[in-house]
Amino acid sequence: ITTSLIVKKSLFEKFKIVVPSLLEEQQKIAEVLSAVDRVIEGVQKAIEKTQRLKKGLMETLLTKGIQKGRLKIQDYQDTEIGRIPKEWEVVKLGDIGDLQDGDWILKEDYTDSGVRLLQVGDIGLGAFIDKSERYISNERANQLKCTFVDPDEDVLISRMPDPIGRACLAPLLSYPYIVAVDVTIFRLEKETANPKFIIYSLNNPSILKKVSRYSSGATRQRISRTNLEQIPLPLPPLPEQQNIAEILSTVDQKIELLKSKKEKYEKIKKGLMEDLLTGKRRVKV
Repeated sequence: ITTSLIVKKSLFEKFKIVVPSLLEEQQKIAEVLSAVDRVIEGVQKAIEKTQRLKKGLMETLLTKGIQKGRLKIQDYQDTEIGRIPKEWEVVKLGDIGDLQDGDWILKEDYTDSGVRLLQVGDIGLGAFIDKSERYISNERANQLKCTFVDPDEDVLISRMPDPIGRACLAPLLSYPYIVAVDVTIFRLEKETANPKFIIYSLNNPSILKKVSRYSSGATRQRISRTNLEQIPLPLPPLPEQQNIAEILSTVDQKIELLKSKKEKYEKIKKGLMEDLLTGKRRVKV
């Protein structure tokens, strides 16, 4: 249920604001703030451009690989999931690691501190979101024989939307943690699969569509662990997996730097508005 807040016209009529007496000063303040807005808009366009670049790179690298030397049709093979390089193979998730569902934790087990319980809302597309604040005691976790996550080994996959099947690396936290039942812990065979490459593959829109087709549910869609194990992925040799992951990681780093830059300028704008629009700081005219 949503409600609308209605403000009476009379309140606006009585509301007072600080206005510089000189029109030139008003114009100068507007120019300063508009200049910052243009910088923010420029950074946002750079973010969107880099995100489009990443999307295109994912579509190419995760299906065709690094194409250097692959110039002829005989360099590729037709498979159940489409055309892929000849030296690649198609594997199911269950073939390259162990998948284990999280633990079923009841509300009465929650505490204020102890063992952190990560939930589906904490799992983003390639990123840990750190949204939930649920804990159980260490004693209770041991009683329930919970599976503790290993941040050096594990990939976390959400079995619920949105979207179903999104994955991220297990975060390095300063305390022990477990995951809720609708988060799957995926422990890869590292001699076969690179964790970052697998995360990019799982978050590839074409794979997420496949995961969605394996999902079911009357009220909320979810994918079972058994079906998740059957999701097919194209898998390059390990060195190429690592190279692809490095390329995409570099683009991700650029996106994060741009987002930080945007946040910086948004803070600058907020400070300028607080100072210039209240008279705490004056501009020369």
